[in-house]
Amino acid sequence: MEKSRSSDKKFNRENIKNIYQEAVNYNDAFARIYDQVMTRVPYGFWFEFLKILLHYHGQEIPDKVLELACGTGSMMKHFLQQGSQVTGIDRSKPMLAVARQKLKDYQSRCQLIQADIRDFTLENNFNLIYSIFDSMNYLLTEEDLFKAFESSRNCLNSGGVFIFDYNTCSRLESIESGYLTFSGNNYHCIWQDIARPGQCSWQVKLSITFEDRPGIFQELHQEKAFPLNRVRQLLKQAGFARVYCYGPARLRKGKESHNRVYFLAGSRELEPVSLSKKISCQLRWGWQVFKHQYFNFL
Repeated sequence: MEKSRSSDKKFNRENIKNIYQEAVNYNDAFARIYDQVMTRVPYGFWFEFLKILLHYHGQEIPDKVLELACGTGSMMKHFLQQGSQVTGIDRSKPMLAVARQKLKDYQSRCQLIQADIRDFTLENNFNLIYSIFDSMNYLLTEEDLFKAFESSRNCLNSGGVFIFDYNTCSRLESIESGYLTFSGNNYHCIWQDIARPGQCSWQVKLSITFEDRPGIFQELHQEKAFPLNRVRQLLKQAGFARVYCYGPARLRKGKESHNRVYFLAGSRELEPVSLSKKISCQLRWGWQVFKHQYFNFL
């Protein structure tokens, strides 16, 4: 995937301003290129981090898993390969269509459901519910965030765990306005970052064209961050007795100064393991980070 700051003859800033009046989230055009755009995301690396977080709290790979905002199912595939029974929900029908094709070899243990993560009800009780890659930041009000937490709590079994990552206010405030262009297999995309200083918020506008498809397809995405203490409060109000927050890819307390943190919530029995096991988890994760950084492993 090629990236460039240069402009493209097919687009200009005035056109971009006009076409985004009708922009929406995750239309079929973006679903078509999503996996290409995310090609450098090390899903295996972050899957290992999820496993380390679980082990740090005395949990094994669960047999029943739910992913919120599962997209095209790339992370679900890792759990399926471990033998878990996995359900994914997403609001985007086109993204789920890609996921169904990707996960067709796991149909007996995989279920994909079109639903809003703010308001969903499932019959099964899950051992693990997780959400990754900023999905919770797409919930723009405290009410929406609470609803997602409450819906998740209602679908967990008594010993289940809820894990999600979260871009902090400092991360969103650090983003500067600007343009990038991406060219991939059969498509071209302009990515426009829109800074929103003082609002702990960020917008991305996309304009996508295809060589084999007429027209310009628009996307508008927005993220919002709330203070970490407020997120913790909302989790507890939703019924989670224990809430932990860890820093970026580390097993240390998450801070507002971090770009991204990882929340882990569960029942009153959810406690970190003994000191010796903590050290073991930290060493294991340090080895994973070393392999990823120096050998591009996972």
